[in-house]
Amino acid sequence: MLTDNETIELAELLRKATNGNERAFEDSLFAAITTLHPTLQQAYWRVTKNVINRYGDLAPSYFDARNKASREWARRVSGDDEGRPNFVGLPTI
Repeated sequence: MLTDNETIELAELLRKATNGNERAFEDSLFAAITTLHPTLQQAYWRVTKNVINRYGDLAPSYFDARNKASREWARRVSGDDEGRPNFVGLPTI
């Protein structure tokens, strides 16, 4: 379990890695994840799923026009799009 300070440090590291150099970071992250032990890959996807679910649950007032489509996608994927069926779905990990 991460402490609050470790969580903040991790979020800051992620912000720095993705700010302005998104493609290179995405490529290196993908390459790194595919080499992990399957249990660690599963843990990564569990975290990713939780981030998507929480992102979709945020209040609409939190977003501007640039992020509206991402929030709507997150709501559809998480199956929480105003009670409508889960269009895409995420596996239970």
